[in-house]
Amino acid sequence: MAPAESSSDESIPEDYVCSLTLQRMKEQTMLTASGNTYEASALRDALARRPGVDPLTNAAFEGPPVLASGRADTLKEVN
Repeated sequence: MAPAESSSDESIPEDYVCSLTLQRMKEQTMLTASGNTYEASALRDALARRPGVDPLTNAAFEGPPVLASGRADTLKEVN
């Protein structure tokens, strides 16, 4: 997939584009059940509409959503 274009015509790596808003993420938030990363506000809205369902994959998950700040590849395990 090609990088997304911003309004100023600068290329944005697709890892920084929210799959829900198709915009550059300002507050990257990972849904730990799937490891998918979204814009925080878009993820909260999606989970409010469909609790327990990943908005990208439509996969159901058990329990309350666990969210982590940042992209999956930049998060470090905390002991």
